[in-house]
Amino acid sequence: MEKQKKHLTTKEIGAHLLDENLDLGIDKVKIILSGIEMACSPSDWEYSTNKKLPIGYERTYRTTCPSYRFGELAIGCKQSPYRSIGWVEFNPSKIIHRDGCLANLGDCWEAIDIALKTVSDFYRFDTDPKQITFHRLDLTVDFDPVADMLGLLDLAKRAKPFLRQRASTYFDARSIENQTVMFTTKTRGSTVFYNKSKEQQVVGEHMRIEVQVGRDELLKKGPKDLGGLSMEALRPLFKNRIDNFAHLCYARSHSQIDQILASKEERAHLIDVSGIQYLNSLGVSPQVSAHFIKKDRKFRKIYKFQKLEDLI
Repeated sequence: MEKQKKHLTTKEIGAHLLDENLDLGIDKVKIILSGIEMACSPSDWEYSTNKKLPIGYERTYRTTCPSYRFGELAIGCKQSPYRSIGWVEFNPSKIIHRDGCLANLGDCWEAIDIALKTVSDFYRFDTDPKQITFHRLDLTVDFDPVADMLGLLDLAKRAKPFLRQRASTYFDARSIENQTVMFTTKTRGSTVFYNKSKEQQVVGEHMRIEVQVGRDELLKKGPKDLGGLSMEALRPLFKNRIDNFAHLCYARSHSQIDQILASKEERAHLIDVSGIQYLNSLGVSPQVSAHFIKKDRKFRKIYKFQKLEDLI
């Protein structure tokens, strides 16, 4: 029987995010390749467009193709009398892991190697790491399971990863509960806090924090190119966006009651437990269903209490 994971408190999540040795996952990568030469015919591309320029034409080609491992890549290139560039966009997690498990930095390097080998079927390019530049990196941390999903998403709304940028919130239509908190900008990418379990439509308390870093910020702060890719370069980009959220989490000193009240399902169960405890104090022992006993066993494993007073 699989041992049940300990539910992470809000304070523990804050402490983890503030750790100077925080490890990040990488969920999406887009790289730009310069000085390309076609290695296939135009008919091998799924889409193509021509744009007339003052001198000649700019031709753009796009397609998707499977990688040499799992998942697929989005590939494109642009050719004109002025420049020739190519690009490839992919999710390292889906290329390296059949189940899509979040990729770490080592997995990302392996996925980049696979992506470059795959794209070489379409065009040749300069393989110097400093000529392979980043256009986008999605940096990610997962927490599973969390004790207070709704409370965390409420703190996320106050996080302000960008100055003067308000949060957009999205809800689960069935429970009317907050599911995603997103901050977006035109030039600096986005920062998203969301219930990964809801996205995957599975039972659980899996929270993901995702920081999308765009080209402008990568050029300014790095890593600009493949030669600069390291955890030391990535960590400041992520921490700069989630620092406020991390401190809000770490400062949270609410009791377990507050965490329970933030969840509609757990709040309802707390009310039932309170009623039963009160009746027991009067010498009354109401019958409960097998379903209630199963729910109560899970509830007590998470919050570890004997009497309600233990939660305060």
